[in-house]
Amino acid sequence: MTHFPANETVDPRPRVAQDQDAATGDTLEMLGTLAPDAPAPGLGAPDIRGLTQAYLSAIDRVVAAEVNLTARLLTRVAPEHRRRWADRWIRDLTCATTASLHALHAARLAPRITRLVDLPNDPNAGPRSVAFVDLRGSTAYMADHDTPAIRALIDGMFAAAQRITRDHDVAVAKHLGDGVMLVGLDPAEMLAAGRAAAREMARTTPLTAGVGIDFGALTTRAGDYFGTPVNRAARLAELAQPDEVVLSETAVPEPAPAGTWRDVAIRGLPRPVRALTVRA
Repeated sequence: MTHFPANETVDPRPRVAQDQDAATGDTLEMLGTLAPDAPAPGLGAPDIRGLTQAYLSAIDRVVAAEVNLTARLLTRVAPEHRRRWADRWIRDLTCATTASLHALHAARLAPRITRLVDLPNDPNAGPRSVAFVDLRGSTAYMADHDTPAIRALIDGMFAAAQRITRDHDVAVAKHLGDGVMLVGLDPAEMLAAGRAAAREMARTTPLTAGVGIDFGALTTRAGDYFGTPVNRAARLAELAQPDEVVLSETAVPEPAPAGTWRDVAIRGLPRPVRALTVRA
């Protein structure tokens, strides 16, 4: 039996909840020191909890990449030298990424926030466009090819997504195993981005892509997006043939582009969706 001092309070919640609250408290304290004379209006613990989740998710992704690289490098180090090499590698990685992550963060954050200044309303409060760009034949390709070829495929998808967000007013919501999810405000801009993404994927990878687009209200949390438009866009992407874009009726901009209208059954939804199919 575990005994606790009489004056110590035991938190009955799961450890993950305790850790998240501790991280939230640390983040609140950190943000309070960043701008003590200009506190963010209405910023509270629920907001910081979401921000903390985003920070932890991002760091976990970075650490996973670093650990994977380290595992390969360690095979070249003699067993008796591994502990000392690992300690030095941790120190070197930490020092190197501090500056690079700061520069990347500033470069990505500043233009996105500056763009918000001219918007009359909070974009989170209104509908958004969502697109899924899905590579065709990726499962078979990965089964038939070696690791270098699969890594090249992933690199090609990433490069295509970076070019699309550079050339169009959309953002990458997440990178998927065989594609990418985009979000934006303007349906016409999203259609242009979706078409360009299908063409760019065909250029930077050995595969073709299909695109599904929907438009509607989303719930945002920790830098991620949730809601029916996300699910519907993913299902529409499944219906798209190579080099096709399938848009729900609500996602079609004005004037509507030339294409084929049809009613499509969406897995998980009770009623068919009116959709327009256009070429990329």
